[in-house]
Amino acid sequence: MISFFQKIEMTLRGVPVRTIIEAHEKTKREGITIERAKPETHHLSGGNVLLLADSLIAAKKAGVRLEIEEAMAPDLSPENPLEAVIQKRIVSRSKNF
Repeated sequence: MISFFQKIEMTLRGVPVRTIIEAHEKTKREGITIERAKPETHHLSGGNVLLLADSLIAAKKAGVRLEIEEAMAPDLSPENPLEAVIQKRIVSRSKNF
């Protein structure tokens, strides 16, 4: 839960509070726990927080272990993070053969 004072802090830093809350709730519904600071940092670095949440959810559904830092990296590069999750799944499956 994000407190009132944390929302004020985010607003002062220029972080979109609704987007952070939406991403937090989205991942929580899927059983993924993320620290509040990680999506904030990701946004301030120029990343797309909702795409980050979608990548974590896609990885979980695909059965791929994906740490938040691993999901953040492709979003900050020219690569699409959802594509990275798919590629990681393909690579992990090919190693099992």
